[in-house]
Amino acid sequence: MVRAIKRYRELKGWSQSCLARKSGVSQTYISELEAGKWTPNLSILRKLASALGVPVSALLDDEYEGDDEDYISGNSKRIQLQAI
Repeated sequence: MVRAIKRYRELKGWSQSCLARKSGVSQTYISELEAGKWTPNLSILRKLASALGVPVSALLDDEYEGDDEDYISGNSKRIQLQAI
């Protein structure tokens, strides 16, 4: 989760301060979060995801192997599963 937050922040070219301003989460908290000192609650995750323009699920999955640029640009494709 921590790596995903940092990865998406860096893909946007944002500093921690910039993400803090856009999300309403303090820069100190973001710094400590990226350093692994905290685990964010759902409320914080929603704020960060909204600011970064990605779904919360993208931040939860450090092993995501999709195209990060698709999330950032809003081109992500959703897969619908149908019951058989």
